[in-house]
Amino acid sequence: MKNDKILILTKHKKDFTLLKNNLSFNYNILDIKNLDEFNNIDLIITDQYSYHDKKNLINKLIKDQKPLLLPLIMISRNPQKGLIREGFNGYLNEYVKMPISKSVILKKIKKLLELRFYSKQVEKKYDLIVENSPVGIIVTDNNGIKYCNSYAVKLLGHNFEKIIINNLELKKVIFDLNNEVENYEVKFKKTGAEKYLLINSKIMPYQDHKTLIYIIKDITKQKKREKEIEYMLYHDDLTNLYNRKYLNDSILENPDTLKDISVGFIVLDINNLKLINETLSNQLGDKIIQKISRIIERLADKKDLIFRAGGDEFLVILPERNLLETEKLMDKIKLASEEKYADQVQLSLGAGAAVKKASNKNIFAVIKKATENMYLNKLTENYSFKSHIIKSVLKTLQVKSFETEDHASRMDQLAIELGKKAGLNRYQLDELSMLAKLHDIGKVAIPESILKKPAKLNQKEYDIIKTHPEIGYQIVESIPHLNEVALGVLSHHERWDGNGYPQGLKGEKTPLIARIITIIDSFDVMTNERS
Repeated sequence: MKNDKILILTKHKKDFTLLKNNLSFNYNILDIKNLDEFNNIDLIITDQYSYHDKKNLINKLIKDQKPLLLPLIMISRNPQKGLIREGFNGYLNEYVKMPISKSVILKKIKKLLELRFYSKQVEKKYDLIVENSPVGIIVTDNNGIKYCNSYAVKLLGHNFEKIIINNLELKKVIFDLNNEVENYEVKFKKTGAEKYLLINSKIMPYQDHKTLIYIIKDITKQKKREKEIEYMLYHDDLTNLYNRKYLNDSILENPDTLKDISVGFIVLDINNLKLINETLSNQLGDKIIQKISRIIERLADKKDLIFRAGGDEFLVILPERNLLETEKLMDKIKLASEEKYADQVQLSLGAGAAVKKASNKNIFAVIKKATENMYLNKLTENYSFKSHIIKSVLKTLQVKSFETEDHASRMDQLAIELGKKAGLNRYQLDELSMLAKLHDIGKVAIPESILKKPAKLNQKEYDIIKTHPEIGYQIVESIPHLNEVALGVLSHHERWDGNGYPQGLKGEKTPLIARIITIIDSFDVMTNERS
């Protein structure tokens, strides 16, 4: 059609004139002088000489229109078709033998222009598909972004090139790497909202340039759902605190996360929660758990990690804290929790703390120590079932012997005073207080006739009496978390000179809390009557 432009390049002017006369009625004919219109040509006719003379120009015209077909016809008096094609880099579509037949060349031109039309239609179809694709598509070459479809503009914004340059991750993957990427995730903010993109790219040979096509998918909803699932996986339903699984996965199975720093650990346990659930209601028990959770959250720092480690148990991890700071927070939590709830229940917590020094890598041992301190605290404050058993045994002992409740109370008070003077920490004081109560618990197995005998004991009776530290040790040692107290029970009749019993320990080999109990027990006997 007259709108179709044909470029004719021939060595001989007469060939150009012949072709122009044959074709100008049907087509718009151009020659080398019409350089400004070369980008819009629809077909090229050349002879062998002109092709080699203008080879770079012809190749460029064909490449610049790719993937659109720009047909090339060669006119020649040479009948060797194969040789002709070899010299044209695969661009030759047809050749016409000289002398030129008007009907033959018009037929070939019509056929090639129809192919070009179909090529245009296919390109338009693919352009439509790409432009309306439900994923972002960006094409780049060495000179920057060559194409960005409407969905990519919607994802990134109209000023997409500036947005890419200002986001380090986007700039890295689209401009800096200049290579193929697979499933590359990028996070960026658009109008204050956080978005996630998944980027894949492939090198696409195009017009002799290194061209990259990027497929960009919006995975914001998917990432949000993943975060929701992860949150549910690692948080307790009732309190929204971290759960036991997160403790295991993030800390216990990856202890290196807390290496090289001092870390405080607080173990907390709600006293008598099981009894509350059984006698009042599980709903009330749940509300108490939630209340304690909020108290811990309110008093802890943002960098502290709070876990609901069990039904009634909490663990607080305090990065970069020493023992004094850890115990200070623990005391605040205990104090804030000691109140009546719903005018029905007196709340209280068993609490224990321990600190991992920067050089210590054994987190398990530190948590175990904090847990032991918590159970010791519950025993000391009479909030455990075992403490009630112990009290029952001590009552039996008071009946069987001359030991009085006043003596036990004085022992506890004196022990704490002397322990503080000796520089014991709070947990050693708890152990000392417990030892003051339990040091003679082994006498529960001694016959009452011996314990209350007013006259001097004979050797056999005295030997029986001397068994009470070992009996007491066996009783206390069976109670979890009282190992140090049990050793104190075993050793409280040892002497500095090594003449005590049952092991004959000498000097500092006797545990400090046992030595303190020996002193105050002797002092109380000398200053007060037992009966």
